[in-house]
Amino acid sequence: MTMQDATHFTIRTLLDIGRINGRINLSMELSEASRPHRVGYRGHGVIAGSPLQFELGFRITPVDGMTEIQWHGEVRLNGSLIFLAGDLLDTMSRHNFGRMADSLQRTLRRLSLSSAGGETSLPDFEI
Repeated sequence: MTMQDATHFTIRTLLDIGRINGRINLSMELSEASRPHRVGYRGHGVIAGSPLQFELGFRITPVDGMTEIQWHGEVRLNGSLIFLAGDLLDTMSRHNFGRMADSLQRTLRRLSLSSAGGETSLPDFEI
């Protein structure tokens, strides 16, 4: 990840859609930040010659002593890649986001259990 300024950065990641995969450079923007309750990102890049644009947002709300995270996202893929990966994109992104959310939940639960009886010490997450 490379920071350009307080709201713009680039990341290089692997995009894997079915049998199609490749590295992609994403230009990112922090489009909304109402800490600690809302955060939103916009990004764009090119993979296999096809332009990719997306928006991703999170709303964080305390609920009965827990934290509820609602998310929404939109991905727009154009060019020839859409014909090869169109329907897989939605299915794979939901699956992978679900895996990421499960991992985050396990980590937070483990941190909570390890601090039982003492003061909770969570890592300094920045969104």
